[in-house]
Amino acid sequence: MINLSLRKKLLASIVLPVIICAVAFVLTSSIKMRNQGVANLVDKSIAVLDINILDYTHNHVSGNDNSELEAKSLIKGITSDEALGQNYKFRIASINPVNKKHLATKDDLELIDQFINSEVDKIVKIDKSKNNLMVVRPVFIDEKQVFTECHNKEAISSQFGSLRGMFVMESDLKPIHNQVNTTVLYNSMAGLLIIIISVIIAVFISKSLTKPIVELRSITENLAVGDLNQEFKHQSKDEIGLLARSC
Repeated sequence: MINLSLRKKLLASIVLPVIICAVAFVLTSSIKMRNQGVANLVDKSIAVLDINILDYTHNHVSGNDNSELEAKSLIKGITSDEALGQNYKFRIASINPVNKKHLATKDDLELIDQFINSEVDKIVKIDKSKNNLMVVRPVFIDEKQVFTECHNKEAISSQFGSLRGMFVMESDLKPIHNQVNTTVLYNSMAGLLIIIISVIIAVFISKSLTKPIVELRSITENLAVGDLNQEFKHQSKDEIGLLARSC
């Protein structure tokens, strides 16, 4: 066992639990906030992606090959993330596109393979290298009807059309990280303030407890060498006071 004075042991017994609780609170709150932020971003990205798909499909049927969002007013009704610097980027990734700007990248092809090998209606992926979140839906085309549809799980199971690519919504994770960092900073400052207050309280408590013990020790040492003219000034009614009066 570590050889510490009673005062240091009292300080440690009060301060250490406070430090551990403060650090645990900062860590758990930051993790919880990040997870909640990502979950909210996924929900918003799905909603924004669906609007973009409808907008693009309408333009495509009208003969306008424009993948840029026109329904901005609808998106503002879903999210107010523009004030937070949140960016949503809609694009199309196709295996064999008519317009080469929609050609799928190597990473896109891996996601397309997942749609081929599994019956899912969407895939959510966090790309740490780009610091963004991707929500993708498959694109099936019926060559006979020249019909494009983003199918749900039931439609995929029925093998309607052939998989030609996917609709992609990329969302920036930086605003979430900034919010988490700000929260961690504020929580850390609050935790530090609590630790400082606990240290002050611990010093006061330890001093009030150890001072009469030190005084009583001095008296017993003097009594041991024959000095009987000793007076214990600590007149408390606690255990230490009772012990002194019994001597």
